[in-house]
Amino acid sequence: MDLGGARYGRSMAVLGPGPRGLASVIAASAAGAGPIAVTGLAADRDRLGLALELGAAHALDVTGAMPG
Repeated sequence: MDLGGARYGRSMAVLGPGPRGLASVIAASAAGAGPIAVTGLAADRDRLGLALELGAAHALDVTGAMPG
């Protein structure tokens, strides 16, 4: 948490809902950070839902967000 700078009232973006991303949501939430947003792909739908349960305020499907 110290390395990532998570602290009360600080907004956080987590790129990807894999094991590290979900652990980051837990740590940021425990530190009082917020709002927390997590990005993922359509294939990550279940993990994005879990991120919301773990304390994320937003779970964003970014499939197709990048051109190319």
